[in-house]
Amino acid sequence: MRWPYMIGVLGFASAFFLIGIIQHFGYTGTTPIHPITLAEWKSFKSKFIKTSLKDTIPGSPYYLVDGEPEKTTQTVKFDARLTQILQYLAKDKSGTDAQTCGTNRAHESLSLSNKSPVSCISDLSHPSTSVRSSSTVCRGVGLRIVSADRIKCTKVCYTTTPPTVTAFNPPGFEIPLGIDDVNAIKADLPVPADCQVYCAVDYYPIIPTDITPRPEELVPPLVNNKIKLLDPSVLGGFLYQEPFFSEAVEKAAIYKTAQIAYELMNVDSKNCDSSSGNVGNKRKIPYTVIFPNWVHSSSEFSDNDMPQFFLNEGKKEFPFNLQVVSPLAGETYDPALNTIGLHFNY
Repeated sequence: MRWPYMIGVLGFASAFFLIGIIQHFGYTGTTPIHPITLAEWKSFKSKFIKTSLKDTIPGSPYYLVDGEPEKTTQTVKFDARLTQILQYLAKDKSGTDAQTCGTNRAHESLSLSNKSPVSCISDLSHPSTSVRSSSTVCRGVGLRIVSADRIKCTKVCYTTTPPTVTAFNPPGFEIPLGIDDVNAIKADLPVPADCQVYCAVDYYPIIPTDITPRPEELVPPLVNNKIKLLDPSVLGGFLYQEPFFSEAVEKAAIYKTAQIAYELMNVDSKNCDSSSGNVGNKRKIPYTVIFPNWVHSSSEFSDNDMPQFFLNEGKKEFPFNLQVVSPLAGETYDPALNTIGLHFNY
């Protein structure tokens, strides 16, 4: 009677071990949390997180729209790998290869959401044939980016000679990544009849004389050529008037979503996060990157063959061949993120 019992125990143990290995390597689309200590969180917060969305503190780009993550007496439910990738996105990349890394510019402002269902069950779409998984955001291994960087505008008034050139609505317009917030932004601030306002993503298209912009706000950033096709300001800017401005905001949201996704997926390449590249257990690429469906299905995105472009990047960059062998990991899209933004998790 002992042998059947022993075989059963060994079989159960083997299955449990294999499931653990599969989860450890991310084939289920997620991995166990690597929590950080309260001291580590306080250090990260003091350096990178601002208290107001309008703050323009260089090097402190992040705003937590849903407040801080859950804390225990010793740790914070926030994965150490999240802090590492966020530090990378905030890093000055001047001198790096924008074609490989995505951009040569640190992000000025990123709003982050760690809001998840009270039940801790995932709010993402799932096949009807499978059980809905636990929320990666709730468990502290996932995060959403709900807005990214800013549209900068310059007002030119022709009542003087030479014309008066000033900043318009400083520090600019935050670029939302959720479609409802994108549609809510209109060119509804008053502009004098003898003035014109010109805008661009990340920089002032005409240098204003009433403020002292940071050097990086005066020139367009270098961005991967394929991603740059989505930038509404490639021809030198766009007008702050309808319908031009609303159309540009939508294109800017698609552009920023693609840019950040590309950065996330290429963080481990040489001369991006490190000169030699990240290998082995030092890799920082998320295990899953999920676009809002509205971005993935937009003509601006699909007409530039971006879905195939990112699929090819995923096959090349994700570890353990996750893009090909796991339906739960790699790059994909989800309509549940349409009103939220870009999702990534470990």
